[in-house]
Amino acid sequence: MLLSSLALFLRSRRRRIAADDPERPYSVYSREFDVECRGSQVVPLLERDGTRFEYPARLTVKDEAARRTIALTAEAEAAPVFAARAEAWGALDWSVAFLIDQSGSMADRMPTVAGQLKALTACLTQLAIPSALFGYTSRGWRGGKARQLWVSNGRPRYPGRLCALLHITYKKFDAPLQDEDWQALLLPDVLRENIDGEAIEWAANLLEGRGEKRRLLVVCSDGAPVDDSTLAENGAGILSRHLQAVVERIANENTISLGAIGIAHRVETIYPIVRRADDPGELPQALADVLDSLLRDGKPSVSAIAS
Repeated sequence: MLLSSLALFLRSRRRRIAADDPERPYSVYSREFDVECRGSQVVPLLERDGTRFEYPARLTVKDEAARRTIALTAEAEAAPVFAARAEAWGALDWSVAFLIDQSGSMADRMPTVAGQLKALTACLTQLAIPSALFGYTSRGWRGGKARQLWVSNGRPRYPGRLCALLHITYKKFDAPLQDEDWQALLLPDVLRENIDGEAIEWAANLLEGRGEKRRLLVVCSDGAPVDDSTLAENGAGILSRHLQAVVERIANENTISLGAIGIAHRVETIYPIVRRADDPGELPQALADVLDSLLRDGKPSVSAIAS
């Protein structure tokens, strides 16, 4: 009898998952707590929030020195792959932004990915090709302050995106990659949830102002967009539908060539030009190939058409 009563109590306390409605437009409950910052500003931000050292459960290498060693080894191994493209890439007028999924599932992959991207941006800098390196995650787990605000306001139904975003600039277009910014890319405790659609909009807006004839945006992701608070209160499809809508809008606007690398993840149904890297060691070749494809087959920008 006691066990039966306990089961009934637990069922009554269990939160219901909101029904999914494909016709409901994407919305945001609050942007008040969203943050954009440089890589070097991440640690002070997390310490102010009291969320430093919230390591993802999957993390196996926690020592920061060890993670840096992994990254530097990956950089050295990747550099020849990009150097082989130098002649072809340097002959073109283009800029590129790399947008990195910093969700918790990237925890053990991130040092290798960070080193490979460091090698790539160094190659592009030597060729005088403007490149930027951006990352996206959430400002805390379980919605953080945005969800807390929603709770204090009585938990209205279907609140829309229900977490605080953290968008990070590790490298600006017209500046070299600073070591203090790049080192922040190795931090495991920044890896949380991922709202891909809004991150792509953010990166695309920064890329739109560039004057080069070709503007490329490359997303590196290892999974679908996820934020537990948002999905629980709005239905399971809200983030994926918004991502698809953003990708389609960029394709239709025809000013940015968009591609993606799926890191052990299928992205063929979402992005127009893709490559897959089932192992982080395959990422340098995948990055080089997707850049080649975007430069060769991607739609030209408006400025290229006008010139």
